[in-house]
Amino acid sequence: MKEKIVATLLAAIMTLTPVMAAYDLGDYPSFLFTTGHNLNAYVVAGADAKPADVVGMTDLAVRLAGESYEEVSSSGVEVTGGKKEAVLLATQLNASANFGATLTQDDLAGLQDTKLSLTTATGTEDFDVHDELKLGDTSALVQVSTGLTAGSPDEDFKDNTFLEVGRGTVGYYYVFDDDLKAGYNLSSDVTTDYPLEIDFLGKAITITDVAAAGNAITAQIGDKKLLKAGESITVGGKTVTLESTTTTKAVVSCGGTTKAIAEDATGSLCGLQILVETLIDDEGTTNDQAILVIGTEATKTYTDGDPFIGEDEDDPNWVWDISGLNVYTSTSIKIGILFDQTLDEAGEVINLPGKLCLPDNYICIDLNSYVEKDYQMYTVENAREDLYPAAGGTTPDTTSAYVIRWHAAGGGKDGFLLGTEKADDVAIYLNATHLLTYYKDPDDNKFKLGGTPIANGTAANGDAGLTMEYQDSSVPIKFGWGGLSEVQRGNMTIVTDDGSDIVMYIEESGTVTGFDYLGHSDSDTTYANDLKYGTRDISSWEEDTRAQDGIVIKDPKAHLSGDSFDFNVDGDETDFKVNVIITGPTGTTTTEGGDVIKKVVPVTNAVAKLDSEVSLPVNKNLVLVGGPGVNKLSAQAMGLTYPTYGSSGLLPFASGEGYIKVFDGTLETGYVAVVLAGWEAQDTRNACSVLQQYGTFKTQLDGNVAVKVTSVTASGITPA
Repeated sequence: MKEKIVATLLAAIMTLTPVMAAYDLGDYPSFLFTTGHNLNAYVVAGADAKPADVVGMTDLAVRLAGESYEEVSSSGVEVTGGKKEAVLLATQLNASANFGATLTQDDLAGLQDTKLSLTTATGTEDFDVHDELKLGDTSALVQVSTGLTAGSPDEDFKDNTFLEVGRGTVGYYYVFDDDLKAGYNLSSDVTTDYPLEIDFLGKAITITDVAAAGNAITAQIGDKKLLKAGESITVGGKTVTLESTTTTKAVVSCGGTTKAIAEDATGSLCGLQILVETLIDDEGTTNDQAILVIGTEATKTYTDGDPFIGEDEDDPNWVWDISGLNVYTSTSIKIGILFDQTLDEAGEVINLPGKLCLPDNYICIDLNSYVEKDYQMYTVENAREDLYPAAGGTTPDTTSAYVIRWHAAGGGKDGFLLGTEKADDVAIYLNATHLLTYYKDPDDNKFKLGGTPIANGTAANGDAGLTMEYQDSSVPIKFGWGGLSEVQRGNMTIVTDDGSDIVMYIEESGTVTGFDYLGHSDSDTTYANDLKYGTRDISSWEEDTRAQDGIVIKDPKAHLSGDSFDFNVDGDETDFKVNVIITGPTGTTTTEGGDVIKKVVPVTNAVAKLDSEVSLPVNKNLVLVGGPGVNKLSAQAMGLTYPTYGSSGLLPFASGEGYIKVFDGTLETGYVAVVLAGWEAQDTRNACSVLQQYGTFKTQLDGNVAVKVTSVTASGITPA
């Protein structure tokens, strides 16, 4: 982004020179996105606009939605005051090799490990307490998964890596280390006069009553404040003032109404509940003070399983986990919260990069990044090749043979190892007696015989000595089939180190020697068992998907219909991991070095709007399609009365011209508006087309706050 104003210019100079805009059209569309590269804009057409404006609006909205992405770090992640683990796909976070079932202050900085002073009618006693994060249980998952390893595998997960979370598998607890004593039982000795005051999730919470059954608490949940007479507090947009106190009551006012509320009692005022917790009544009103608890609910009783404070009553993310508060044994006392959602479907799970956080972000589980993300792309397809003997020579053994060709992109012989030969391409050929493998010699570009022949009718996986070789990955490819009638049929199998094998169906067509297509038929129109992950048929899946070892399988249905199969293999297939980081209140995460990868973030909220649907301020940037005669916001940005047409003589463009201009802060401080207008509807379409192709016309747009458009060509764009 180019600076338009030098900060050191003196005010005297600025009075002589017009201040230029902070952005020009060469910066488009960067100023429409947040610093995290997420779209923060509406594309707006006039409610009464012609269809051409709506089409232009749609074109721009679709282009912008496709530019939304997140930067994912592939390595170099450091954590301070937290815990980081490199986690294998399809493993649970609570596994001993990962985080284990319980994390405390020793793992997460900022969690409590302290003493609680509990005062009751008996006296005051100190008890050791600490915070705990608990992960997992015996019935549900908190697991790093993919679309092929999830509890319910589905193509809708695409090639994402995500955190699959079962109900009740993540919990936070306030734990007593010491057994209680007679006179300090929570259910019988905690009262309004002797409340239990604890730090829970980093906030003070006052419990004034505990149910006799030990599974419910009454807590103060409003804003707590010590006020002097005449002082006020604003809660929920309403201001409450302490007027005065007596020895038994506090006099408070709100919205012109005054009420006296007794100590330890709750009164309603202005739609708020006001609990008078403590009174201080000295001589003279100026010395009066009171501790008030104020909120839509000042106190509330919570039973085990109820929504936690501030959670949605009908669909809470977190619920109370309360039991054993009527006993003395510390191991039986439970005061905590549990995650109450099941995240196991696409659109619900926590995709990488993403976080699952406790209330107020007290603790966060961060599915942060891939430990390594460096792929080799492979293609399997039917082809016709000349095949030569191992020694090469000028005469092929077979000309224009029907083969299955495996190709590794990128060159450098960094794709396959066949016996002792390295190559980027191999060919699989079936003659009358054997399956034969060939490698493409980079010195003369001939396919030469290599590996171990496999006899026809080998039902079990036969080893031809072929492996995919990329960095630290060495993935065997094996072959097996049995003769059925006159057709040989069977499988090519990618033998993975983790999880299930990837199995591709092949067969001899019966009309030629060799393989002239992949799958059960040429250019498949039906998809059944052509491609499997283990025993799962994924032939008809229409999305990219990821296997347990990180292998990304590309849109099986689309590729198989063209007799091909595409996939990516990671540089460390046997040890493909993701960085998972858990931090407490004072933990920090930093990224140092490593690769930064752009990951597209689908835009699921509305982008296209009508001017009748947008009321300023809207806290978004705006792309306004249509001039001041058809778009109210365009008129406002241009300082014109709506509607203003070309006949007024007030427009900065003429017949046959489109117009694009950046307005920085004109409609809303801190936000940019871009107006795309035209003398006629087609002129507006031309302006939209230019901005839709901003990369093509970068030179013409750069440095200009406004341009005129006479055609969607470089010569048709001129400064305005």
